[in-house]
Amino acid sequence: MLRQNKARLVGANLKSAQLNGANLSEVLASGANLMGANLKHSNLGYAYISMADLSGAKLKSANLRGASLHKSNLSLANFSEATLAETDLTDTNFTEANLDLANLSEADLGNGNFQWATLREVNLRGANMTGANFSLANLVGANLSQAVLNGTNLTNCNLTNAKLTSADLSNANLLYANLAGANRHRY
Repeated sequence: MLRQNKARLVGANLKSAQLNGANLSEVLASGANLMGANLKHSNLGYAYISMADLSGAKLKSANLRGASLHKSNLSLANFSEATLAETDLTDTNFTEANLDLANLSEADLGNGNFQWATLREVNLRGANMTGANFSLANLVGANLSQAVLNGTNLTNCNLTNAKLTSADLSNANLLYANLAGANRHRY
């Protein structure tokens, strides 16, 4: 198992790297190429991976708590069952990414692009989703309690059985969104 906590990998080319189970906590990897990398079960807690390319990367069950992925490309990446709580995901591209069962509680997703992303039963409790694009995303069973969705685009989004208790939906676009069975109390 690779142990590189606090490593400097700025601009590194780790395309398709096999880093399954690696300890990369607090790594500095801004601008890195991690396209298609295998980071399943890895520890990237408090890592700084801004403006990086993680498109198609495999991060199933990875720990990214407190990390910054600001302005990164995460399209087609697999974050299922990953921990992204308290993470900076502002201006990030998650187009067609898989975030099923992931924990994004208290994360900042402001202005992110989640178009066509799969977020079934994801935990977004208390997350900032201001100005994000979730059009055509699948949020079936998602927990959006106390989340801020001010100005969020939820056009054609599937929110079946979602928990929206105390969520701020001010100026959110819910055109053609599916809210069947959603808990919409106090918002």
